[in-house]
This record gives sequence, structure tokens and C-alpha cells, in this order.
Amino acid sequence: SSIRFISADGFYSFVIKSNGDALVTGSTFFNNNGELGLGSGISSVNIWTQTLTGNVKYIEGQEDHSLALKSDGIVWAVGRNIGPWGNDGGRQLGFGDGSNVYNWTQTPATGVSSVSTGGYHSLLMKFNCDP
Repeated sequence: SSIRFISADGFYSFVIKSNGDALVTGSTFFNNNGELGLGSGISSVNIWTQTLTGNVKYIEGQEDHSLALKSDGIVWAVGRNIGPWGNDGGRQLGFGDGSNVYNWTQTPATGVSSVSTGGYHSLLMKFNCDP
């Protein structure tokens, strides 16, 4: 199937195929925080590798975490869930704790129309938000 979306961070990139599956290639640079969504112990892939299946509308990664938005408005997250320099002020995955997540995990966020990742934060916009 064809590619309908691309996204790149400094070290890794995502594409979404027309069938809604997401692929990743690249490296996590110094760490293995799970941001590729391929499980613990995998910090680099040099070929496009399936990372998330079905109905992926948008996917983006930054620093140590990645977010995906599925067409049903549910957000999925993976990666490091801790702030800079090892402090536990992060929580950028949206689970309310500092646990790292190595496989794509559904967050409690629903009714979302857009996501964006920053270095140590994430932004979500709900369907009912006015500009």
C-alpha cells in the first residue's frame, strides 16, 4: 500500500501506510527508552519495520517518547515517561506515573483530534476545542 503520512525526529522516522499501519526506522541514539515502539532491547532498526497496526491517523516522536493517534480519537504512547536529567516530573505519556513503556499502550485520552510531542511534554487537542 502507499504512504499517506511521514514524520521525523532527530534520530528516527515514522510513516503511515494507506491501510493505517505505522512503520518506523532509525535509532534511539544513546538509549533504549522504547520510543520506537518495538519493545525493550531494540534501540535501532535500519529497515522500515511495522510498529503499530490498524487505523493510525497520526504518529510523532520527540526525544524519548512517541505518540500515535488512531482514527477513533484514542491516543497510544510509548517510551520514556520521565523528565529531563532523570527527574520524575515528566509524565508525558499520560499514564500519571513515571513508568517507561516499551510497547504501544493505549492512554486514557479519548476524543482527541490532534497530538504533538515536545522534548519532555506532549500536547493533545480534543474534538470539541474551538480555535
